[in-house]
Amino acid sequence: MRGRAAVTRREYRTRLQSSAVLALWLAASAVGGQREPAPRAVVAGPIYDFGSVEPGQPLHHVFRLRNLGGGPLRVHRVESTCACTVAGFDSEIQPGKEGAIQVDLDTKNREGAFAVHLQAFTNDPDTPEITLTLKAAVAVGVVSRPGYVRFVATAGFDEPPTVALVVLAHDAQSFSIRSVESPYVFIEASFREAEAGERLAQSEGSQWVVAVRLMPSAPEGPLVGFLEIRTDHPRQGLLVLPLSGIVRPLFEVHPDTADLGEFSREAEHRTSVRIRSRMGERGAIVSAEATVVGLETQIVRDQADGHLWFVVVHARDDLAGGEVDGMLRIETRSTVVPVIEVPVRGHARM
Repeated sequence: MRGRAAVTRREYRTRLQSSAVLALWLAASAVGGQREPAPRAVVAGPIYDFGSVEPGQPLHHVFRLRNLGGGPLRVHRVESTCACTVAGFDSEIQPGKEGAIQVDLDTKNREGAFAVHLQAFTNDPDTPEITLTLKAAVAVGVVSRPGYVRFVATAGFDEPPTVALVVLAHDAQSFSIRSVESPYVFIEASFREAEAGERLAQSEGSQWVVAVRLMPSAPEGPLVGFLEIRTDHPRQGLLVLPLSGIVRPLFEVHPDTADLGEFSREAEHRTSVRIRSRMGERGAIVSAEATVVGLETQIVRDQADGHLWFVVVHARDDLAGGEVDGMLRIETRSTVVPVIEVPVRGHARM
């Protein structure tokens, strides 16, 4: 009995020690496995209303973002799909602190009440995406129908393309147009009071016709800018309309260089230039000649597309070795662009 009782006490002590060790291990594991404190993003006023604003008035607002969590709050990015510009934001906000998201809002070309939305992306596990909203009501005085000017023309036109606008008072008041200013010297504008058959039914007040013309002196390329209409309307002295478009070339040449690359004179070698004419038969390709001796040209017309031509440049056996540097002269039936010049480059190995 004594021996058995002694063994039982040893077993008891061993088990007690083992339990203590296990408890300490579990406690250490629990401490080591705890999550880091998480941030919590709270916006004081996620919706802001500017109220009534003047047309074209620039607006600015600062959203206040507070971190009520235990870890640092990080703002990864702020996105907008509207006429907003995110002027800046605090990328990291410490616990208990406040950060800012600054937004600029453009009211150009807006009429009446509207709302725009932004998305702020954070590391808050519960609210990783925050929606911010800005509201405003543009007190419109003068409007235009249509509300924009756009030209699509081909260089060399004879008759100036014209866009006609009807400018009227949204509040049916009487007003006059003082001036119309264009962003380009080759875009002219005139204005006069609308006649009975030109008036729109939306307003009983003054209505004006503005004729915007693209002149033949317009160079090739895109058109980007704003047409400014100045009035004596008491609520809106300036109406700004977007102006866009393009003046396309008579002949579209691709590529802009006939590049033969590096080649051996012993092997047959050629390249080609594609030319699209926007003049029909008046812009047909008549002939093509290279200024480099030893280069031969051939004109091929796309039968499926009568406005598409190919000028093929072929290296003959008598082409001198070394650098090829010359010009491809392409004659057309156009009196506006009678000759198209395309550089010819390459290197002929001996």
